[in-house]
Amino acid sequence: MPPATRQWHCARPLPAKKLVEWGGALRWFASATDAARIREAALKAGGHATLFRAPDGQRRTAGVFQPLAPVSGEIHRKLKLAFDPHGVFNRGRLYADL
Repeated sequence: MPPATRQWHCARPLPAKKLVEWGGALRWFASATDAARIREAALKAGGHATLFRAPDGQRRTAGVFQPLAPVSGEIHRKLKLAFDPHGVFNRGRLYADL
């Protein structure tokens, strides 16, 4: 994989060359396109895009998962606080601020 290319999986079709498609349920593709543009296209298609493989620096700046909507983010924070009040488990693994 060229250094500027990232691999994604997406729950909806996007205008990108697919690497693999799992019977319409999940598409895998590689792209050097900015993460924000890919995620915006996925949202417009009614889905989400998850960064699967990229160099560490790109993964840290782009984030692996689609950013949560404000309401979902608040629910996620409250659940994490309830189950892990000291923030010991998987700090920053799903989302940098959690």
